[in-house]
Amino acid sequence: MYRLLVWSSKGGVGKTTSVANLGPALARRGNNVLLVGFDAHQPDLEMTFGIEDDDDVTRIEDLLAGSADPPTATIEINDPIAPTRNHKPGGSLKLLATSERLLALTADVAATGRFDALDQLLTGLDETADIALIDTTGAVTPLTRMAMFAADGILFCGEPGVYEAKTIARRLDELGELGVEAGHAITPVGMLFVRTNARSRQLRAWATAFADPEQFPSGPLYVFQTHIRQQSSVRDHPGYGVPTVFADPGGRVAHDYAAAARELEARLAQLAQDQAA
Repeated sequence: MYRLLVWSSKGGVGKTTSVANLGPALARRGNNVLLVGFDAHQPDLEMTFGIEDDDDVTRIEDLLAGSADPPTATIEINDPIAPTRNHKPGGSLKLLATSERLLALTADVAATGRFDALDQLLTGLDETADIALIDTTGAVTPLTRMAMFAADGILFCGEPGVYEAKTIARRLDELGELGVEAGHAITPVGMLFVRTNARSRQLRAWATAFADPEQFPSGPLYVFQTHIRQQSSVRDHPGYGVPTVFADPGGRVAHDYAAAARELEARLAQLAQDQAA
């Protein structure tokens, strides 16, 4: 199971929305997908799929406390959209949920240095999925560090901007040191721009900027050719609050996520080929 941390330079820029939509889009392409909710400050991924804080389901914090078995904790997510000719068979979508109770572990993690706890937990689920998308807070916290320790790669997502670029450049510089601590390399998979215009000269300029060695001395960051347009049309939809690919499957934004899923598959395959060479 490839573990992909979907992260941003800050909160509120579309990170969780990207996880919630890329997950079903990848499952429709025949992948077994595990969504990992690890943002205890704002467990919005869970609410997106109808899981409330007071629901009686096993959470990540229960697994970390040793009170449950990982394979029994995943929640199956049913795709409400009937398969089309573009869907590949065999895919599945599951959710490993969290809640604000996970915050109680923060002090313990910081004090004991148990940053590999999520990594060990996901090891028990390696045979259950092809890819895991990990959602965590945009701020750097002990829980974020745990998510990084567990990740094979990081997909940055957010709106193009100067401050976002500077912050991501700093994060890339930190990845090397963190990989040494984690005992494996953490691969920068790329940058996915969200909430953008359909066509924008600025996006081309930003793609060039992310390849500038002066701004990104640790190496150029791949910028996805696919970008996700504004989702304003979904906000007035009676299904608002669920993934766009569920609420408006025929819309342009849903098509953007489908294209992003295809490009992500190709990008991960290329990275695997490069590492094997």
